[in-house]
Amino acid sequence: MKRRIDERAQNVEKTLLSELHFSRFSLLLDEATFGSSSVLMIFVRYFTPSVNCVTDEFVFSNYLEGDSKGGNIFRCMEGYLQEQNISLANITAVVTDAAPAMIGR
Repeated sequence: MKRRIDERAQNVEKTLLSELHFSRFSLLLDEATFGSSSVLMIFVRYFTPSVNCVTDEFVFSNYLEGDSKGGNIFRCMEGYLQEQNISLANITAVVTDAAPAMIGR
């Protein structure tokens, strides 16, 4: 049963990532702190041709290295998108939960 659940989860992720390769999308970046650890969660909104509508999906979560300022949040998000070969040029908008702004890069 666990194997089947894992296979389905991987299939859903694969489908989402393949659609993001060719779609323009907006991101919601949400950071949460649990004790001394911070976690970044990324949600995406895009038009999906497979069901012909705009959809919202959870994409990714990971612990942040260091503090939860804008620079670390950006690097974490950028690293994930690069790892998945998704162009930053596909991003149309980014919404955050008021993380401190990053100056420079």
